[in-house]
Amino acid sequence: MGRAAVLVTLLVGACASRAAEKLEQPREIVREPEEDTSEPTPVPQARAAVARKESRIDVISSPPPPPDPKIAEAMAALDVHDYERWPLSANQHPALEPAYPIAKVYAQPGVSWLDLCSRGAQNRRGGGGSFEQLEYLRAWCDVAKREARSAVIRLAPLVRSTVLGMPAAVRLDIANIVVDAGDSDDAAQILSAALVDDVAIFDIVAASFAEVGRTKDAIVFADRAIAAHDTRRPVEHCMRITRRVVLSEPGERSGWIHRLSPFENPFCQSKLNELNCWHAQLCAPYLLDQGVSERSLELGELYRDRPKPSATPKAWIEYAQRAWQFRGARATEELAISAMETALRRMNCEGPGVREIRKLASDIMLSRHDRSFDRRLETIDLALESICAPP
Repeated sequence: MGRAAVLVTLLVGACASRAAEKLEQPREIVREPEEDTSEPTPVPQARAAVARKESRIDVISSPPPPPDPKIAEAMAALDVHDYERWPLSANQHPALEPAYPIAKVYAQPGVSWLDLCSRGAQNRRGGGGSFEQLEYLRAWCDVAKREARSAVIRLAPLVRSTVLGMPAAVRLDIANIVVDAGDSDDAAQILSAALVDDVAIFDIVAASFAEVGRTKDAIVFADRAIAAHDTRRPVEHCMRITRRVVLSEPGERSGWIHRLSPFENPFCQSKLNELNCWHAQLCAPYLLDQGVSERSLELGELYRDRPKPSATPKAWIEYAQRAWQFRGARATEELAISAMETALRRMNCEGPGVREIRKLASDIMLSRHDRSFDRRLETIDLALESICAPP
């Protein structure tokens, strides 16, 4: 072998025996992704969101007020507090003044009963006027001296007077005098001393105590009047019970109201209905008494029972079905449709109610109804189809 050949062989062997060098920072091989030209498949939630956007259900308008204004008028007129002062009229108020115009009997205009008493007119004999009128003046002169007991003793027999207008005036006077004299115990003692056992006077005393805000004293005489009632006059007795109800504390009212139930008298029944509405909010009989029709009452209950915004879809669907029973009235059609819209906004396709809403919407569309609602009914149907369609 020549020298040159040996050198080549050595060089080749040396190169073959050396290890391969490593790169200090190896480079990662990155493959370019292939372009995806297929349509993306939306997830059910995304598809439902798109569908809801396309078939959005909004509340178009709020339900209108109840259709029968008589309901609102009757409820506004429900004010039983004036019964506290029965049998006083609107123009009668407790006052320490003669109810009978005694000054006109004994003096010229401008002279008062107090002037007559100060001049001693009650001690005269003759000079006009009857014995009963003179005794009436003497009683009021006793009042001027703050002698209530003596005054009532003088007045008590005059309840049976034949002088025109005097009996009614005397009853009112006696009540005013005893109410001014003190509390119910003082009044009872004065009346007992005068042998007064007159249910009409008890009524006025009770009313006068109530008028001046002394309810406990009023109740004492209201109860005495009820105990002394004349069964031949059921209307007056029912008014006494009515007054007692209004004077009572809330916890006692139901028992007193129940006392009106046995009376078949139409007046007594009307008070029973009125008090039940005022105290227990059982107002249907009262509203019927006020001329509200039964259908209007049912409509009123429908408005009253409208579910709260947070109610379940089931509650709204049931309410829509109930409202549709009043078909023929635009107001109730509005209630039914808005209830379906509310239910649809709150439900999901897996929950109950889809079939019920679809059927009710179809029933309305196929029945006589206000055609201005067609757009909303179609939107409800579209929403059901798009939101609840299979993916």
